[in-house]
Amino acid sequence: MLYANSGAVIECAGQILGQQASVPKSPAERDSKGNVNLCLAAAVAQAGFLLRGSTSQATELAEELARTKSKDRLRCAFVQLGWDVADCNAKLGFNDQAPDATRKADVLAYLGSAAVDAEPAS
Repeated sequence: MLYANSGAVIECAGQILGQQASVPKSPAERDSKGNVNLCLAAAVAQAGFLLRGSTSQATELAEELARTKSKDRLRCAFVQLGWDVADCNAKLGFNDQAPDATRKADVLAYLGSAAVDAEPAS
C-alpha cells in the first residue's frame, strides 16, 4: 500500500511541483497560460492516484480543485486513497503558511525532508 509520505509518493509529488511555474495557496489555481498549478497536498494526492495507475482520477482531481478551490474535495481525495486527513491538513497548513515568494522552494524542501524521513531505518 502506498502512503502519503512514502518515498515514491513524495518523489512523484516533487516532480509534479517542480514542473509547475509556481505553487499556489491551497488547493490549486490556473496560471496565465491555463495550466493547473497544485498546492503541496494536492500534488501529493495527484501523485497517489498516478502511482495507483489512476491517471484519469489524477487529472479530474486537479481540474476540479482548480475550478472549485475546495479543500474539502482535496480531503476527500486523501480519504479515497486511504490516507489520514490530518496529514492532508498538515500539508495544507505548511503550504499556505509559506510566503508567496518562496513557497515553491519551501514546499520542495519540505518534500525533500519528508522523503528522508520516510526511508526505513537501516
